[in-house]
Amino acid sequence: MLVVAMMFSFYFGIYSSTMLGAFVEIVPKHVRTTCFSLAFALAAALFGTFRPLASTWLIDRPDDKASPGFWLMFAAVLGIIAALTVYPERQASRVAKPSRPERPNSVLGVQATPH
Repeated sequence: MLVVAMMFSFYFGIYSSTMLGAFVEIVPKHVRTTCFSLAFALAAALFGTFRPLASTWLIDRPDDKASPGFWLMFAAVLGIIAALTVYPERQASRVAKPSRPERPNSVLGVQATPH
C-alpha cells in the first residue's frame, strides 16, 4: 500500500509542477494570484464537489466498481487538451532570455572606468 501511495504522490508531483510552471508562463505577473485562486477554486468546485455524484452514478449505471476510473480518464483527457492548447508547438524562441541587455564592461554591477 505504501508503494502505491508513493507512486500516486510521484505522479501528483509531476502533474502539479508542470501545471504551475505552465501557469506562471501564461498569466501576467500583476494578476497571477487572482487568476490562480480563481482557477483553483473553479476546478475544485466543478470537479471536486461533483466527483462523489459522478462516482456513485458510474458505479450504479454500468454495475462496475472500477468505473470511477472513467472520471479520471476524462480529467486526463481534459488535461491533455489544455496542454495542447497552451503549447500548440514547440519553438526554439521560447528559451528564456535576459530581461535587460547585459553591459559588456560591467562585472557584478560595477562599471569599469576608462583610463
